[in-house]
Amino acid sequence: MFGAVKLGMHFAIGCPKGYEPNPLIYKSAVRDAQKLGTPLPEVTSDPLEAVGGADVVYTDVWTSMGQEAESKKRLAAFHGFQVTRS
Repeated sequence: MFGAVKLGMHFAIGCPKGYEPNPLIYKSAVRDAQKLGTPLPEVTSDPLEAVGGADVVYTDVWTSMGQEAESKKRLAAFHGFQVTRS
């Protein structure tokens, strides 16, 4: 997010409600974008909105090491957030 702001890129995060970026980090990135006059990073719970018009799409794992106990909950929450041809 910070790299995109510094490079002047439009950056959108698609994530289920409850899995948004840390608010302090997000607010810091927004302040940086405002200072630099670059597009503000966006956060949406609509995965299709997040990738609309994108040149690049990146995803991360849904369950990181140390979060194995949350795996079933995360699988349900992130359903529909897969990167597919459609």
